[in-house]
Amino acid sequence: MSHDKRYPALLVISAALLLLFFAHSSPFSGNLSKHSITQEKVMVSHAGPSQERAPSAAPSGSALPVFPLNINKANQEELMLLPGIGEKTAQRIVEKRAELKGFRTVDDLTAVMWIGKVKLEKLRAYVTVGGPAGPSVAEPKEPSRN
Repeated sequence: MSHDKRYPALLVISAALLLLFFAHSSPFSGNLSKHSITQEKVMVSHAGPSQERAPSAAPSGSALPVFPLNINKANQEELMLLPGIGEKTAQRIVEKRAELKGFRTVDDLTAVMWIGKVKLEKLRAYVTVGGPAGPSVAEPKEPSRN
């Protein structure tokens, strides 16, 4: 198979392009973008094709937001970290949240100007209207009697 010989070359070229792309935001060049994150630890998980996963949560004590992001509590800067959400759209989300006194479902985001069905589907894995993923506090259940 001829593609087996091209694969290592593709990896080398991809790595070189990534280095060139991120070279302009080097901490030594003094040209940091406003969204650059320093000392980020990236963890890669291998999900099978049938297992679609949402982004993993950041470690505790980290400055990185926890995904899925609660759109009822997130500030404008955190909302801007979502894919396809810029400054104006994040501001509109905050304004609509105040107007509606909180979003009841993720689908309520379609009430925000410039968020349609397509963008909502891209955001769905990254946002929630409830608390962070994990065990919720519930009332204690009575033991079952069999």
